[in-house]
Amino acid sequence: MSTAEETPGGELTNAVFLQAIFGELEAGEYLWTAQFLTAPAKASPQQWTGLPVRTGGPSAYPGWNTYFCVAALKPGADGGQHRRKETFSRLVCVVLDDAKPLPGVTPTWVLETSRPDGRSNTQVGYRLSEPVADLGVAQRLHQALAKAGHVAADKNGNNPVRYVRLPVGVNTKYSPPHPHRLLRFAPEARVELTTLIERLGLDLAEVMTPPSVQAVQAVAAVSGDWQGKARKLAWDAARRTHDDPALGRHAEIFKLGAYLGRDGLPEAALDFALDQFALTMRPTNTNGEAAPLNVAAERQTIRDGYASG
Repeated sequence: MSTAEETPGGELTNAVFLQAIFGELEAGEYLWTAQFLTAPAKASPQQWTGLPVRTGGPSAYPGWNTYFCVAALKPGADGGQHRRKETFSRLVCVVLDDAKPLPGVTPTWVLETSRPDGRSNTQVGYRLSEPVADLGVAQRLHQALAKAGHVAADKNGNNPVRYVRLPVGVNTKYSPPHPHRLLRFAPEARVELTTLIERLGLDLAEVMTPPSVQAVQAVAAVSGDWQGKARKLAWDAARRTHDDPALGRHAEIFKLGAYLGRDGLPEAALDFALDQFALTMRPTNTNGEAAPLNVAAERQTIRDGYASG
């Protein structure tokens, strides 16, 4: 991502801001921005759609609402560019709505987005030391943020490809529109995700661990039949696909069959375990592309593993 020039007088532009937050993009990655004049609550879905950018940003409309997506994106399975969870590449920053800076954590930026009744409403942004490439972690993080009231609890706010406001723009919800005011900008300030989770009072295990893994011990503890054992083995196998995206699912399914045979589970457990694995596995292949199971082929694979076990 090349550095855009600042406006005359050295003022910060949206392009310079995005360059500072995202740095160099990886091959194929792009950013996403949106800008429109309509009051946000009245804007149409088409106005919210926005557009992809690799350099620059919405700077030609300083009197409009301006937004950017908090994640770098990559082309989808169809090769198209979209702002969807399916095109998520890396979560680069975490932005809190109507917030104050956290004690002991230096924010990367603080942006005043409105000032109703003389009270300053701000978005507070934290650039992550290491971007989050795991979509599951990014999703659970934003769900936890929404649940705790740190981001807007709606279809835009509680997902990892959400929009937040850019520094150059206005909030047309008000009359007259309220110009964005960048109260602080320290692009060198970064924070570890675990530190941010701790300071926000969120549950670290809940954010970092897939739900199936969180529940497996409780399920296994109350289920002494073969289904409980098969479910635990399947969820353990699925967890490994989240822990290491480079693992091949085919090999995990073979091992799952072997473990079922090793533990003496009946053949009826094979299809059950395969279904449980499919429900909780990483839904992409090792290249990060959406890739469901080939059920017919994997049924044979789990049976081959069962025979070897």
